Amino acid sequence: MALDPRLVSPKEKPLFVAGAIFSGLVWLVAVVSIVGLLYALLGALFVLGAHALFLAHVRTNAVRVDERQLPDLHARVKAAAARLGLQDVPAVYVMNGGGLLNAFATKLLSRRYVILLSDLVDHCEDPRQVDFVVGHELGHFAAGHLKWNAFLLPYAIVPWLGAAYARAREYTCDRCGLAAAGDLEQSMRGLVVLSAGGRIAARVDLAAFASQRQEAGEFWPTVLELTSYHPFLSKRVAALHELSAPGSAQAVRRSVAGWIFAPALGVLGGGAGAAPVMVVAIVGMLAAVAIPNFVRYQLKAKDAGAQAALQALYRAEVAAHEKEGSFRELQLGEAATRTPAAFADAELAAARELGWQPPTGGHHVYTVGVGRTQDGRQAFAACAESDADGDGVYAAWMVWEPLDDGEGNLIAPASPCRFQPKLARAAVFGEGDAAGVPVRVSPDDVF
Repeated sequence: MALDPRLVSPKEKPLFVAGAIFSGLVWLVAVVSIVGLLYALLGALFVLGAHALFLAHVRTNAVRVDERQLPDLHARVKAAAARLGLQDVPAVYVMNGGGLLNAFATKLLSRRYVILLSDLVDHCEDPRQVDFVVGHELGHFAAGHLKWNAFLLPYAIVPWLGAAYARAREYTCDRCGLAAAGDLEQSMRGLVVLSAGGRIAARVDLAAFASQRQEAGEFWPTVLELTSYHPFLSKRVAALHELSAPGSAQAVRRSVAGWIFAPALGVLGGGAGAAPVMVVAIVGMLAAVAIPNFVRYQLKAKDAGAQAALQALYRAEVAAHEKEGSFRELQLGEAATRTPAAFADAELAAARELGWQPPTGGHHVYTVGVGRTQDGRQAFAACAESDADGDGVYAAWMVWEPLDDGEGNLIAPASPCRFQPKLARAAVFGEGDAAGVPVRVSPDDVF
């Protein structure tokens, strides 16, 4: 079932058509120029990765709303989705917003999400206010807003029009919120909750609050509104009342000077006139989350290679012992650094003679120490050390081939590690260790 067209703001469609034409031309130029398309693809991949990491944080830390968790809220979400004609209900999460009163809809490829900040949910004293908030966010999906976001990205920074289209979408979603809540007063109070919190929203005179929109016609409010992606809350309350009682809320004339200077002065209020600055800020914040996580994933992948390498080294040593009756001491690499480890030709030749092929492009150096008892029996310990992040603190993996000391105890040589790695446990064969099973003896945050 499609969204009722009466819920769509009258200004949204013509502004969308203008945006589609403009954005289509921009993307056409990007495709023709090749270089522009390449930059666009690289930027899209970066933003997609950063957004994926953010949603991974939400999915693993926020509370998923379903039949088992917050079932009452889940039922209200399903009811709101049904009223708006949504067959597939997006995943809904409640997360701590640190005091912020907000909610938002987002998507990652085909997966759709609504994220409600917990303080907003707590402040909605009437459940119909929650219905309004949920309906507003679901409205973005019902109206198809998010599926056009990437295509319309160039339009977002067009003076006057880009922000006007964004505001029209918000008016559409307010109508969806009203349809979901089914109550005009509580829908308007749901907007006031965003303004002043729940307890105050319950006591606010809605007509008086809506009348505050008259001040929007002055110079500075005009500048702010024309460069904002969300309409003023007082205007949104008045628009809901106008929808239910046509003619009850007269339009407010904006300042002509404000119209003229809005694109230039919008940067002061952080509106769409400051879109390039805001894009840089947003990308910077996303990078602050994405880059450290990406680097950590890379370090983990590099570190995991040592486990497989030590297993192969262990098998080669055991095979050599079975063939020759002795283990071989071995040393590969002079130092572990941020750059891939380099091995001397003689070291590589010794490894090949043993029957072990050291990994190429890895960040670990390897050492095998052999111990002997008085009666000639042998055991060995092998160590893989790295400093892949270049902080001067080494991490280590170890593997052992112990022997029986004659009293039923398994013993192995002392650690052959050469660079004093930071340890989370003793670098010696102990209880719980097994022959041939590599063990990371350093803390998880050291690479």
